[in-house]
Amino acid sequence: MPSPSEGRGVPAQGNHRGLPLQVADLTIGALNNYQVIKMVYEIFENEVVMLLLGVGVLIFILGNRARLKHLAASKILIVGFYVLLAGWVLTVLEGFFWEGPLNYLEHLCYAVSSVLVAGWCCKVFGGRGVPQTRNNAFEGPGKEAL
Repeated sequence: MPSPSEGRGVPAQGNHRGLPLQVADLTIGALNNYQVIKMVYEIFENEVVMLLLGVGVLIFILGNRARLKHLAASKILIVGFYVLLAGWVLTVLEGFFWEGPLNYLEHLCYAVSSVLVAGWCCKVFGGRGVPQTRNNAFEGPGKEAL
């Protein structure tokens, strides 16, 4: 009969090749007869790092909202980032539960984010190859050359 703490709290070690980390083992006791139910959650280190970097960028975006409003079509670009961040969150969550549906939603987020960023690029560069501001005029050094 295994003890209630057997197999708990000792995560397996992942490595730089992207092997999964075993985050938790769950042991459940029923009356005096212990049944061991192991739930192994697989999270890849690079997924956690991407999520942490994304949260850092989110903090930057929220802290600089006023400055980012001066960027042409900034709402499209920022929504594209939010959708990308949602994809990174779903990537980590799929290691815990609902692997299939969350994987589908994750890739849907990546596709939507890509379309939004591509739309932002088309709107900003407008086929002229020159970035536009909200006034649809290039305001910077070399304006005379246009």
